[in-house]
Amino acid sequence: MRLPYASPEGHGARGDHSLGESSSPAEALDLHPAEQSQARAEIRLLQARLERASEHFQAFGDIWNAYLARRPHHVRLSDEPDGSISGRLQRDEDMPVELSVLLGEYLYELRAALDNCLYAVAVITSGQNPPPNAERLEWPIRASRREWTNQVGRYRALPDVVVEALEAIQPYQAEFPTWNSLESHWVSFRLISQDGNDGQVYERDA
Repeated sequence: MRLPYASPEGHGARGDHSLGESSSPAEALDLHPAEQSQARAEIRLLQARLERASEHFQAFGDIWNAYLARRPHHVRLSDEPDGSISGRLQRDEDMPVELSVLLGEYLYELRAALDNCLYAVAVITSGQNPPPNAERLEWPIRASRREWTNQVGRYRALPDVVVEALEAIQPYQAEFPTWNSLESHWVSFRLISQDGNDGQVYERDA
């Protein structure tokens, strides 16, 4: 089975790499068709979570667009002693609290869907339900090679080809790892959703 993915050795270089020695999924993985029916419940749950995430995404967009349509900010210009002009974006209306709730639920459903996906893979490849090491299975999202190395034991019961594929798509393998950081984006959202003492969002000299 040949898939384009980031090479662990290349730190983000992309190319056509072979997962294992075989040329087909059936040869690369020891699949257990009898267990696929038992994995269907996880797959249905995965699909339900993605559908719910889509609903949260739409609701977030509706509330956000309505908020912006009310023009909740205005620009305040001030003359500074040195002759420059400072521009401040003044918030006139707080961001709706529903936004943080919807964003949190959206991310939760996406994260849980990934866990359901990995659990289903473990059932199909092991022929067992629950699969080996089930209590430690979670979809990995590691920001550094050290984090991956420290946690890779969770996946010792999975076929090597699956573990290799999981490692290949970790955020630290990307050309620009910080672009994949949900934590950074979440912090940014929290910052812009909080008021300063005077409602100031940013200041820039003109």
